[in-house]
Amino acid sequence: MERKKIESFIISTNSIDFYLDADILNEKFKEATFYIKPSKYDIFKISESAMFINPNSEFNMTSMPSWAKIIDKGKISILESTELEKIIEFSGDKLKQIFIAKRENENSDFWTLTKK
Repeated sequence: MERKKIESFIISTNSIDFYLDADILNEKFKEATFYIKPSKYDIFKISESAMFINPNSEFNMTSMPSWAKIIDKGKISILESTELEKIIEFSGDKLKQIFIAKRENENSDFWTLTKK
C-alpha cells in the first residue's frame, strides 16, 4: 500500500480563503504562492483536533481521504492594497506577523507571499 502526504494550508475568513503551498507558521518559512477564492469552509465546524473530510465531498473534491485542523485563530487586516500588492497583517494566537503579497499582473490568479 502506498501512502501519500499532500499538505495544503488554507487561511479561511468569513468571505475569502487563501490557498497556500507552504505553512506560514513554520519557522523556516520564506515564501509561499497562493490564490484567493470565495470562502466555502464552515470554519466553526472544524474543532481543535483533526477532522476527517470524506473524499468527493463539498470540502474535498479529490478521491483521497483528507483531514483538516485549525492551527491558529485570529484577525487578518489588509493594511494597504493595490491591484498588484497587498500588505497583510495576521494577528493570531500563534502568528503575529506582517506579510507582503505581490502578483506580476492584474490578470494573474497567483500571488507570492513573503514576510515583511
